[in-house]
Amino acid sequence: MDSTVTASLASALVPVARRDRWAGLPRWAWAAGGALGLALVLGLAFLWPRSLQVESTPAGAKVFVDGREVGTTPLQGARVPRGAQLLRLEKPGFQALERGLRPEDRRLALDLVPEPMAVSLDSDPQGAEVFVNGVLRGVTPLEDLQIPGEGSHRLQVRKAGFEPWSATVSRAHRPPAKVALRRAGEPRKHRAEEPRKPGFFRGLWDKVTGK
Repeated sequence: MDSTVTASLASALVPVARRDRWAGLPRWAWAAGGALGLALVLGLAFLWPRSLQVESTPAGAKVFVDGREVGTTPLQGARVPRGAQLLRLEKPGFQALERGLRPEDRRLALDLVPEPMAVSLDSDPQGAEVFVNGVLRGVTPLEDLQIPGEGSHRLQVRKAGFEPWSATVSRAHRPPAKVALRRAGEPRKHRAEEPRKPGFFRGLWDKVTGK
């Protein structure tokens, strides 16, 4: 056989041999290779960063994504993993806010809730029930009465045989440390009226007449 024909036949048989080698692989090998490739693609998509914008009311809160601090609100264009799952905001004087992240989240505007007020409240006599917005919170004396820190709230102190005491409280108007309860049916104490001083002419007349 001619050498040229032999070389051509050999080159034609090489690809066939290669195809036969791959074709001889079992099906599980093909399935494993496909699964590995798919996992690689999904992993890259999961880790590929995305841009996230976070605003809070009030501003100045620290922003954490999956436990890692990424900035302070208002946060613009932070690069976070596409598969990030948990957002957390922290600001002194406010309750920490946690929110799950979705892949489509790009811009978030969140409201922070003030921490509750912790006050000490006593009454005279003691043993009075304390209500905040109509909900029983305990009996005096109370060392750590929790009152919501946002807005105004109704505080009431009640004890059998005594008139109830109530007030509207807030961060700007905190309750007194001790409330004096008045017995039911007890007359209110009025300040004694001072005698009225006579006018100038009446005083002069009294001096003239000797009164």
